[in-house]
Amino acid sequence: DWLATEFVAQGWSVKKLHRLVMTSAAYRSSSTPSAEAASRDPLNLLLSHFYRRRLSSEEIRDSLLAVTGGLNLK
Repeated sequence: DWLATEFVAQGWSVKKLHRLVMTSAAYRSSSTPSAEAASRDPLNLLLSHFYRRRLSSEEIRDSLLAVTGGLNLK
């Protein structure tokens, strides 16, 4: 909601939205675990980090349908 509000407040500027996202701390954080996190939780049971992976087209499609309410679970 905050990002959408900022998008409207900046005059619907996609360029400003990209700049805001790209310079955010969340976007710039690393997904590789720190040495401390790896030693304390080697199996990542505590979810201290997230391994990035590419999504398949089916996963993207299903997530979009789930968000819009069009996903048929049968």
